[in-house]
Amino acid sequence: MLVSLNRRITSHPILEFPREKSVTFMFEGKRIEAYEGESIAAALYASGLKTFTWSYKRNRPRGWFCGIGKCSSCLMTVNGIPNVRTCIVPVKEGLNVQRQKQGLGTLPSSLYENPEVEKFDVELAVIGGGPAGLSAAITAKRLGCSTLVIDENFKAGGQLIKQTHKFFGSKENYAGVRGIDIAKILLKDLNELGGNWLLSSTVAADYIEGGKHVLIVPSLVEPKIRVIKAEKVVVGTGARENMLIFPNNDLPGVYGAGGVQTLMNVFGIKPGERALVVGAGNVGLIITYQLIQAGTSVEAIVEAMPRIGGYFVHAAKVRRLGVPIYLRHSIKRAIGKESVEAAEIVQLDENWNPVEGTERRIEVDTIVLAVGLTPASEIPA
Repeated sequence: MLVSLNRRITSHPILEFPREKSVTFMFEGKRIEAYEGESIAAALYASGLKTFTWSYKRNRPRGWFCGIGKCSSCLMTVNGIPNVRTCIVPVKEGLNVQRQKQGLGTLPSSLYENPEVEKFDVELAVIGGGPAGLSAAITAKRLGCSTLVIDENFKAGGQLIKQTHKFFGSKENYAGVRGIDIAKILLKDLNELGGNWLLSSTVAADYIEGGKHVLIVPSLVEPKIRVIKAEKVVVGTGARENMLIFPNNDLPGVYGAGGVQTLMNVFGIKPGERALVVGAGNVGLIITYQLIQAGTSVEAIVEAMPRIGGYFVHAAKVRRLGVPIYLRHSIKRAIGKESVEAAEIVQLDENWNPVEGTERRIEVDTIVLAVGLTPASEIPA
């Protein structure tokens, strides 16, 4: 069900969200108002939609989770094209968007039979436009290599464009600079060096021909295929969110930490009213105060370990904001039918087993999983 709601953030202590050009698209017969620069899924979420699709076997609701095109929970049919990852496709005027029954799309009766083919010949192709990929491309350009960066997102910068906190480390590694500003620095450096990149483009194949890599790279937003010949390929495709196993972990309202950061800090959309954060490493602590900055109340952080894994400075900030951190606790189950309505947490013993009788219900509509990452290594594998 689409609720008449606007979850867009209008005031933020650090970020500004320019919403200069509005666009309108159709969603299952209803007009949706959005803004240029938003993804389809983000615009729908901002308008109140939580269920993006349904699972194939059990017809369970699926919603926003990763926000970077890795989890398939946002697949919809767009302009007759099925299985579009709507979290990484930008809104455009006049789009026609529909959800898919039990997650399955139907192939259109006609396809683009002759898509435009664009050819490139470079010394280095870099797959991934996040901090690793951009840094590799900058180094290659400084050494005189012709370089092309390929990224499937329509905004370059990877995880950096979500990070509002100041980084630690050395001056050479941008200590004291916010992630959002590091992204601007790297993009500016690459642009001034004459670097080139392709956004909204995914690498579908990589094979060797005549001693060179040949990459087949279809566009995600137009009928175009790029054929890229490269002497060398650098893969900097980042990582995906880890999942935690508990009953109802698939409900809309259970999100990966990076997916929540994408909603809040890239698109300026409030993920929910009350949140439980699972994991007290640096990511869990940082996202806690980012949620508060976005106007979401964080009811608690639970951490299975007997100690906080993140930096003291982050934990101290969270505690000053009044957020309790429960050590040797974890989430036992999410509660709700169509989306998260509450969470049940439980204490763990020294063998990581739940302690009977210690269950506690927390009223939340958002559960954020900050339980680590797994490298996105499909291409080199």
